[in-house]
Amino acid sequence: MIVPRITTRGYYDRRTAERLKQREYGVYPANLLGDLVKLDEFVVVVHGMRNDSRGAASKVLIVADTLENLNYAGKVIGFSYDSDVIGGHQRSNLGALQVAREIAIMNGLHLARFVQDINMANPNTRIRIMGHSLGSEVVVHAIRHLSRFKNRNSVEAVYLFAASIGREYLNQSQVLESLQYTIRTTLTNYYFTNDEELQIGHSNGHNPYPAGLYGIGCKHDVIRDVRVHPLNHRFSSYAAVMPSFP
Repeated sequence: MIVPRITTRGYYDRRTAERLKQREYGVYPANLLGDLVKLDEFVVVVHGMRNDSRGAASKVLIVADTLENLNYAGKVIGFSYDSDVIGGHQRSNLGALQVAREIAIMNGLHLARFVQDINMANPNTRIRIMGHSLGSEVVVHAIRHLSRFKNRNSVEAVYLFAASIGREYLNQSQVLESLQYTIRTTLTNYYFTNDEELQIGHSNGHNPYPAGLYGIGCKHDVIRDVRVHPLNHRFSSYAAVMPSFP
């Protein structure tokens, strides 16, 4: 089965985060951009850490099935990046975690360029973006770039699940301004106070106060915290407890 996707696979060294390719992004299949700009709206799924190409594709299928069950008929595509860093499966490997985060942050620019290209071709196409775990950092940094590019209301809505990005960062005034400028409706943050993966990072000080564990805790109009109770940190568990969409 063909899973449509935006991809930056192979753009970064998975040991050092060094940039290897200067392209903005690739798409698969080749006619994807032309198809997307004809749509009223679509969903982009950004996976978390430790996902190779196959794992990234599986997240798209999970979301597509979930949204179909919620009576959403829009197209679902993936954003696939080099999150499967060398040593990333060793939770004590701080170097690998830092490399993964650097790659995620830099991929924010690639995702922003994609959104910008869609908006230039058809400003009426609504783009909804989902990010799981480390994918939240790709998404939020994409939003910040789009704000700098003056792409107002270029993203219809954002949905974060088990977000690793820190609540302190999200509560900075300049970040909130970027979110409000770029997102037309809301950023919904699905958080779980017993997420075992996020608890480890918070407890050992490697990733303090992630938004997916504590919520964003902000009363800003663009932010919506939703507490959920998934079985575990996996994207499939969070998808299973989504109450509705959009």
